[in-house]
Amino acid sequence: MSLSFESLNNDTSCNCLDGAYPDDQSSFALKTNKPLLRDVDFSSKWDKGERPETDDCKVICSKKGVSLSLLNTDNVNEVNSIYQKLFPIAPKYKPYITTIKLAATSGLVKHTPSRNNAYHFDFYKSDSFEISQIKLIETKNL
Repeated sequence: MSLSFESLNNDTSCNCLDGAYPDDQSSFALKTNKPLLRDVDFSSKWDKGERPETDDCKVICSKKGVSLSLLNTDNVNEVNSIYQKLFPIAPKYKPYITTIKLAATSGLVKHTPSRNNAYHFDFYKSDSFEISQIKLIETKNL
């Protein structure tokens, strides 16, 4: 099955999919604001209207992807610690770390490690993405 990414590519000359691949076997961590998955959890910064003041494709593609972290039995504590530092709890802000699995039809992932998170991936939604394609494994308070 060939995935389409017209909405990802229609407003940039960047090839954000360079190095991206399907992964429906790995578990990924996603920061959510509720203990359930919602469409907004899969909105990228670009989807929310955030545009960088540069034409650097690395920055543009980062904004177009949804941030995930690869999660496995060896790194679960480290990823939890990373998320706790990135998303500190405040009186009116109690984020969750949600473990998910992607479907083969939902999109592609690309390993984009950062200084703060060696397990970081950008998830690029396919044009046929639907939240029902995502398998929720677990949701925990951060």
